[in-house]
Amino acid sequence: MIKTIEKQILDNLQGIPYPIKRAEFTCGTLYLELDEENQCDLVHQAIRNHYIKNINSAGGVNMWYVGGEFAFDFVPADAENSADEPVSSQIDMALNLEAEMEQGK
Repeated sequence: MIKTIEKQILDNLQGIPYPIKRAEFTCGTLYLELDEENQCDLVHQAIRNHYIKNINSAGGVNMWYVGGEFAFDFVPADAENSADEPVSSQIDMALNLEAEMEQGK
């Protein structure tokens, strides 16, 4: 079933009018390399809209920039990153959690 969903998402990428160099699923995460990285928000919105409309109406899509490509995680709606939360606060939170883990908290 997961492979069917992955194929449906990859097939949908064919209809996105933004140039994608590479698209690959690994362990349920979609990795995309874009010709124009500044188009990432538009691609994210297109993927999110397709996922919610056609696959999981109670889901969401998180986007991360990882090593020159974008990673998209398909998550429950309550686990989706808020578009209102600035990236800097997300980074601060991650750094604080890392520091707490090192301290054994």
